[in-house]
Formats: sequence, structure tokens, C-alpha cells
Amino acid sequence: MRDPELKEKWENLVSFISKEFGDGETLDLQAILFLIGIQELGQGYRSFSKEEKQTYFI
Repeated sequence: MRDPELKEKWENLVSFISKEFGDGETLDLQAILFLIGIQELGQGYRSFSKEEKQTYFI
């Protein structure tokens, strides 16, 4: 795969994820990784306390 193709695919992915989860803002890499971490925990949608965020995601 060529570099421009990869860049375009990444930008399309960021755009899609930002539309779904960003409330009109473009998400950065850290926010996308946070969403992946939530998915990998397998706990579904719920609120996390500050302590849980620090324990799970840092």
C-alpha cells in the first residue's frame, strides 16, 4: 500500500469516528485509542469515574 493511500484511509476513519462520537469535533489519536480501550474492556456504554479512567487507560 502506498503512503498516500494509507493517509487517505486514516483520514476517512478519523472522519467517520469523529462524526459518530465527536459531537462535531475532530477526535485526536488519544481519544480514538480511548474508544478502542472501552471496546476492548467489553463493558459496553457506561460512565467511568476519574479513578477508573486513570487505572484502565493510563
